[in-house]
Amino acid sequence: KTRLVFSANFPGSSLVANKAFSGILRAAILPENADITTYDKYAECVVRGGTVSMDSRTQYALHWEAEGSTCEAGGLLHFALVHQVEAMGDAAIKTTSPGAIVLHSTTRGQMVGQTVTTWSFVEPEADFQVDFFPSRKPNAWIVEETDMLQTLENDITANWTLESNSWYFNGKLYQKYASLCLMASDDAVVGHNTTLLHYCVEKLEALIEPILNNTLSPPLVYETLYGGIVTSLIFKTGGLYEDFGNGIYNDHHYHFGYYVTASAMLSTWTPTGLGCPSSST
Repeated sequence: KTRLVFSANFPGSSLVANKAFSGILRAAILPENADITTYDKYAECVVRGGTVSMDSRTQYALHWEAEGSTCEAGGLLHFALVHQVEAMGDAAIKTTSPGAIVLHSTTRGQMVGQTVTTWSFVEPEADFQVDFFPSRKPNAWIVEETDMLQTLENDITANWTLESNSWYFNGKLYQKYASLCLMASDDAVVGHNTTLLHYCVEKLEALIEPILNNTLSPPLVYETLYGGIVTSLIFKTGGLYEDFGNGIYNDHHYHFGYYVTASAMLSTWTPTGLGCPSSST
């Protein structure tokens, strides 16, 4: 593969660093058989941020904030994946469009370079039920042979705890326990008896009370420099990598997704729970 490197701060065909560098470097893969000047007219237009707007149940848009000397003439070159190109409709540059810049993504097919700062999407209304269950539920023979129901009862009635000093591991535990409640709501496993489900949900609601009122140790705080919620442990110890770097927005910080998923599960049984008028929204 041929790669091009652009510098918006230094002229010339090569970059030699003999001291600390402050500026913008952009690297791009040149498509096979493409002219080496393909990216020139886009080289100095970069993304600085963006916002999302919802226009209706099925329409939304990404608004890119861009800056640079080539933005007006060339536009913002940013690559869209297959499903994005499809949802953008006729406004999108497609693989067959004249002059299209097409690259292969790692696992998501072909990416096509778009040159506008607003991507507008229209998605079809979903005509299927979305839930947390797999497409195939266990049959009665498997449930009996694996003693699934008894194992589930043992797991639900076992001692549930949350850990100290780790929102990461507690997120895992929260989703684990919510998943047990999910199994207890599956008639393929428990039949039509809801006793185990009710017990599981009540137990889970009691367990997460410290999460909801932020009394779990260490509590979360709002960090004002970047504007996000992080563990307070970093400010107590000064350790950058406390709780896997949660306080410095390490990748583990985004494992708050466990809380989102588990709460979504719980809201299917307690739609006005979780301390919200309507947690399902």
